[in-house]
Amino acid sequence: TRQCCSKYGYCGKGSEQCGSGCQSKNGHCTSSSSSSSNSSGKISSDGKCGSSYGICPSGKCCSKYGFCCSSSDHFNISNGCQSKYGHCISSILLFSGI
Repeated sequence: TRQCCSKYGYCGKGSEQCGSGCQSKNGHCTSSSSSSSNSSGKISSDGKCGSSYGICPSGKCCSKYGFCCSSSDHFNISNGCQSKYGHCISSILLFSGI
């Protein structure tokens, strides 16, 4: 099956790549009526995220410390990114020019 291309240019078959922000011109995308957000669907307005605060605005990750951020270190699930409350990636993909 075809891989998806996330809004950040990462390829894969997970919800991070195929869900919200997927680039349909650059790969396969799936539409979903449900979200992996918290039950309330509340968007955080104070920079905090998690079950008590809500989900991060589009494109932000929810760090293991409960803050919305855009640092590449915090996007990786292995670094504690909370995928229920923000954008995360499974692993850092390295691209080389050919």
